[in-house]
Amino acid sequence: MDSRGSADTSLPERPFHSKRPHRKSRGGCRNCKARKIKCSEDRPQCRTCVLRMEECVYALPAAKKTARSVVAAATSASSKSSSPPSSASSPSSPSEVANTPQPNEDFAVLPVSPQLAPRPADSDYLDMKLLWFYTAKGCESFNSDLSEYGASKQSMLNQTLRFTIPRIALEHRFLMDCMLGLSALQMSSMENEKIPLSRIMLYNSSAMKGYREAIEAAKPRTFNALLTCSLFMCALSSENFRQPNPPPLFILDWIVVWKGISLIYGMIVQHTGSPLKGNSEPSGLAPLFSRPPVNGEEAARYIPGNLLFMVSSLKEGDEEFPYVQAYYSTLKVLGALYMDLEHTYGPILTLRVITFFTFVPPSFVEAARERRPRALVIIAHWLAFSKLATHIWWMRGLADHEVYNISNVVGDEYHQLMQVPLAAVDIEDYVELARLLSNNYTFEPVRRRLADLPPDKLPALFTDDEDGNYLPVTNPAV
Repeated sequence: MDSRGSADTSLPERPFHSKRPHRKSRGGCRNCKARKIKCSEDRPQCRTCVLRMEECVYALPAAKKTARSVVAAATSASSKSSSPPSSASSPSSPSEVANTPQPNEDFAVLPVSPQLAPRPADSDYLDMKLLWFYTAKGCESFNSDLSEYGASKQSMLNQTLRFTIPRIALEHRFLMDCMLGLSALQMSSMENEKIPLSRIMLYNSSAMKGYREAIEAAKPRTFNALLTCSLFMCALSSENFRQPNPPPLFILDWIVVWKGISLIYGMIVQHTGSPLKGNSEPSGLAPLFSRPPVNGEEAARYIPGNLLFMVSSLKEGDEEFPYVQAYYSTLKVLGALYMDLEHTYGPILTLRVITFFTFVPPSFVEAARERRPRALVIIAHWLAFSKLATHIWWMRGLADHEVYNISNVVGDEYHQLMQVPLAAVDIEDYVELARLLSNNYTFEPVRRRLADLPPDKLPALFTDDEDGNYLPVTNPAV
C-alpha cells in the first residue's frame, strides 16, 4: 500500500491564503511614486513630503464611471437604496471600455498647499527641534557681536540669520540639511543633548551631495542658497578638527573650503551682474558676508619682525621665491590681527580671525597645499589667533593638533618661528593668550563692540580684482 497516498487521504485540505491579503493602494502622492516608496497618503501632505519639505501632489482620481452609472449611483444615494449598482464599478460593453477615461498622472494633478500637516513622526520631530534650535541659538555663532555681547537682536545681521536664511532653506533641501547638520553638531557638543551619529552623518552627506549638484547645475534660483551654504560648509567641515584622530593638516583642505565662498560669489556676479542679488530681488544676505576692511599699509607696521625677515630673506632661485608677494600679502592680513588685538579687541577681532582665509591670495593657498614651510608657519600663527575665537563653538579645537602637525612638517629649521604657536596651544585664558601674541606681559586688551567703532573700521562687503586686491562693494543689493 502506498504510504504517501494514505497520508494524502488522512490529512485535511489546507486553506489557500492569498499572498496579498491587504488592499494594495495606488493613491500615493507623485513624489512617493517616483521614489517607489510607501506613501502614508495623509492629506493634505504625506509624512514623507513633510519631512523633505516638498510640495505634496496627488493625482486626481480617474473617472472610472460612465455617465449612466454616475446618475444611477446618485439616484441610489438619494433614495438610500441598500442594493449597490453593479454597473457603477465597470463598463458593461466594449464601447464603454474604450470611452472610459484612464488614469494619467501627467495631467490633472492637484497641488496641495502645505497647511494642516499631519502630526510628525520621530524623525520629523527631530528635524523641527533642530530647526528651532538654529533660530533660537545656533544662528548666533555667525554673529560675533551677538555671541560675545548679546547685542540687539533687531540688528540686520540677526534678522538675516534668524528669518531670511530659514526662509531660503525651506526652498532648497541641501541648505536645510546643512542647517540641521550644524544644529545637530552644536547640540551634541552640549552635555545634556546627544544626537545620533547616524543622523548627523545623514544630514552632512545629504547636504554635501545637494551642494555639489547645485553648483554643477548653477541655476540662478539656487544662488542665495549656494552662497549661504558655502559659508555654513566651513562651519560644518570644522568638525574634522575635533575628531579623536583628526586627519593631519586638514587645515589645508579647510582653507580651500573657505576660498569656495569667493568662487560662488564670483559665479553669482557673473550670472546676475550684481552681488548678493537673487534674480531681480535683493537677497538680504549682505550683512552675513561683510568683513572688516584691511588697510595694508597700516597693518604692515604690526607684522612680527621675525616673520617679516622669514619672507624678506628669500632670494631669487630659492624654491619659495615665486611666492614672495603672496607671503607679503598674507602677512599684511595677519598684521591686521595684531593691530586689532591692540586697539579693537572684541567682535571685530573675532570676525577678522574667522574671515582670515577669505583675504589670502590664491597663490598663498597653492603654496600651503604644496606644504611650503613659510606658508605653513604663517598658518600656524593664525592658528594661535584662532584660540581667541573659541567662544564660537565651531572654531574650537582648530589648533590643538594642527600646530604640532605643522611643527613636525617644517622641522627644526623653523622651530624658533614656531615657539609662539606651540606655546599658545596650551593656553585657554584670553588675556594670557593676548599677552603671548602681543609679546607684552603687562598688556590689558581693550574690548570694543562694533557700535563703538568708527565707520571706516566697520565690516563691509569686499570683492577681489584680478590682482588680488580687495575692493569695497558700493550700493550692494541687500
